[in-house]
Amino acid sequence: MKEIPKQYASNPIYSYLRDAILSGEYSPGEQITESKIASQFGSSRTPVRDAFRTLSENGLLFINPNKSAEVASYDKKTIGQLGIMRLQLDILAAKLAIHYGSNSDFLKMKDLATQCYETEVSGEHIKAIALDADFHLSLAKTSKNIFLYDMQSAIWLRTQFILAHEERKVADYDERVKLHFDIVDALMERDEAKTLAMIKEHILARYPLTEDLPPGFIDNL
Repeated sequence: MKEIPKQYASNPIYSYLRDAILSGEYSPGEQITESKIASQFGSSRTPVRDAFRTLSENGLLFINPNKSAEVASYDKKTIGQLGIMRLQLDILAAKLAIHYGSNSDFLKMKDLATQCYETEVSGEHIKAIALDADFHLSLAKTSKNIFLYDMQSAIWLRTQFILAHEERKVADYDERVKLHFDIVDALMERDEAKTLAMIKEHILARYPLTEDLPPGFIDNL
């Protein structure tokens, strides 16, 4: 039985399970039961059931009819669909950020880029993934569009989960996050074409999207 860290003693069950799933403590396909979590927290099953439902809505759990849940797993096709959404939303965020963002906003993004890269190089992979999320959410925030930010927040829960469980040797994660610096430089230059080119390179380094998309789809974004 997994031990509950002290910092979650007074926090919602949802927060603990979300962080445990995103950190890789629970593996894709692993079963979690209402009774087990309720016992760990000394609670009734109702708050556990509510947490399961929210995690399911967030794409981190699949709920089974027998009052258990299974940690999500994503196949290649579904991950590719997620990649298409990330590409489209980052491109939209960048276009708006060039118009609305200040140099101060971009410098904050550069600081996040530095933290993310240095954290990954130091071997703190899960923490680097969280900083990667912060970088892209900062871009969405700089767009000044609250709906775009909300959509990115939802997508990045799934993205963090997928990144936490992918093979790092294949992923070359440190090289991918290094592209954050090029994105910020292009934003500060207010160079839309360069910014979008850097974003496409960054996203395509993770998702082989050209395999399923119509010819010229990405070039025309």
